Amino acid sequence: MTPRELLEALVSTPSVSGAEAEAAGVLVDYFERHGREAYTDDAGNVRAPADDSVLLTSHVDTVPGHIDVRVEDGELWGRGSVDATGPLAAMAAASVETGASFAGASRRRPPPPARATSSRTARSPTPS
Repeated sequence: MTPRELLEALVSTPSVSGAEAEAAGVLVDYFERHGREAYTDDAGNVRAPADDSVLLTSHVDTVPGHIDVRVEDGELWGRGSVDATGPLAAMAAASVETGASFAGASRRRPPPPARATSSRTARSPTPS
């Protein structure tokens, strides 16, 4: 898969915030096809670890809405092609080419840790 094919695949794959799993799979497949370790972590982020002196990262999700994917006069049109799917694809391609680490951030987050609760009420010291 070429970088242009990656971009077209990502723009053609819906990735609305909170529902980026399919687009994350496209990225993982791209890295694996190029001999790189890649996986999706528990929070839905795509990880392709390598040279940690440089980390290339962007977000995977797009805003809701539909723009037909098309190529017009050599330009690719579609949801996310400029922000931020285009830069995401460019960073993935640069990561494969240079060996830099890559992280594609998902908007899906793991649940927050449980908070300890107390029935005691904090009191301010009483002035004397």
